Amino acid sequence: MNNFYQGVLSASKLHKVQVAKTDFKDVGLVTWMPLWSNDTKNRLSAPPFDALETMKPIAETFLLLCNSKTSQIYLHFLLLTSQIIPQLEHISLTADDIAMITDGQFAIDLFSHIKVLQITEYIKDSVVVPFHFFRRFSNLQKLKMVGCNFKEFSPYEGDVGEERDVVTMLPRIKKLTLQGVDNMEHLWKQDSPFHHICANLETLKVSECVSVISLSCASSSFQNLTTLDVWNCKEMVELITSSKAQCLEQLVTLKIGGCEMMREVIASDGDEATHHEIIFKELKYLELYDLQNLKSFCSGNYTLKFPSLDEVDVSFCPAMEIFCNGALSTPKLQEVETERGVRRCWDLNATIEQLNKEECEPFEETDEDSL
Repeated sequence: MNNFYQGVLSASKLHKVQVAKTDFKDVGLVTWMPLWSNDTKNRLSAPPFDALETMKPIAETFLLLCNSKTSQIYLHFLLLTSQIIPQLEHISLTADDIAMITDGQFAIDLFSHIKVLQITEYIKDSVVVPFHFFRRFSNLQKLKMVGCNFKEFSPYEGDVGEERDVVTMLPRIKKLTLQGVDNMEHLWKQDSPFHHICANLETLKVSECVSVISLSCASSSFQNLTTLDVWNCKEMVELITSSKAQCLEQLVTLKIGGCEMMREVIASDGDEATHHEIIFKELKYLELYDLQNLKSFCSGNYTLKFPSLDEVDVSFCPAMEIFCNGALSTPKLQEVETERGVRRCWDLNATIEQLNKEECEPFEETDEDSL
């Protein structure tokens, strides 16, 4: 059961609800659902944590008791028991949940079966990721952070020996999603525990992180990255520097959109003499969407090679004058998708230049009546 109810609920005579033999697979640890009642002032709530031990196994029976003092009905799923947690694969936690778990009342391996963890609304005073908490999720595959106020994914704040021990116990995830982490300017650095967590990262999605400037600091974790999705990062001026771009050699899909300050995807750091060639050997799909200040994919004098690239979408990038200033190889690319339709492409630089010229021309739709 993912949700109890999403609409309006009337329960004027409700005193007890019993849920038997429920298969919990994907649910928030502490989930409050406001359910309005027209005819009653009843409120549903769960028994306190210390009472759960005296109840029948929660996997068999879950009681929701009635309280008659409020105008809203809430469902509060309390799943911190040894009977329920091992059945979960996907769990959603807030800062209060994390604080409750890290109090030490529960076995450290209780969450070892969790594969997907979502952290939401972590807006407490602390702005440091609680890395010691992640070691409880030894089989974690996907991590999503939404609406958190972390400034950076910095090392665990403890003594040196403790920090080293914690890092070695952290899981290695395959997918990371960061959404609305507003205070973060950079992702993690190589000395951060997040470098360990993301060493096997295959998918990275960053959206609505309005302070992020670049992903270069975290690029040492990108060797296995196949999908990179960056959207609505308003202050991002570049995706990555040229010296770090080689870390994206396994990348298959790259999507960037709504980053209004971005001027180029790969920024030159003055290394043309030593790193004159950048190869994206696995990249097949490239999307650049609504990048109002994007001038080019790369302005440095590099040779860019895309031996596998066969799909390109460049839409609503009015300032884009050229794809790159150096030599360019896209042997499989035959067309480019734009906001004006599909264009045949024999030379990506020439196609972008033509689109830039047309940007100054009015867009005329075909009048079917005149045909």
